Amino acid sequence: MIKKLFAITLALTITLAWIGISYAQPSPPSQILRITTSTVLPDRRDQVLTIINEINRLYAATKGVQWFKTGYDAFTGELVTVTLWNSSGDLAEFTNSEARKVVVEKLRPLMQGDPLIKTYPVYESKK
Repeated sequence: MIKKLFAITLALTITLAWIGISYAQPSPPSQILRITTSTVLPDRRDQVLTIINEINRLYAATKGVQWFKTGYDAFTGELVTVTLWNSSGDLAEFTNSEARKVVVEKLRPLMQGDPLIKTYPVYESKK
């Protein structure tokens, strides 16, 4: 009887500990945060609003974008776009899209070099 009670207590303790650890772990990432930084050429900075409008229209029309913001530093010409994607699949679809290629070709002559692009998986705690 004592062995049975001990086995039940041990099993219950292990189960509760596992549930507690599982609850505290962040859920696997599904969303993707993407940060793109580029620099507008000095002689093209008067066209920044056109650039920002073009970028914002592209993101607004793109499937899978949850959120986007575009920032600009008038002193350095640095242009930053932050986007939150539903999934890496949505981001990949966007990256390979014809709409993105068209906008990139329009913007390329206004930019200094290639943009710096970083992506990060988004982790959220389980509730």
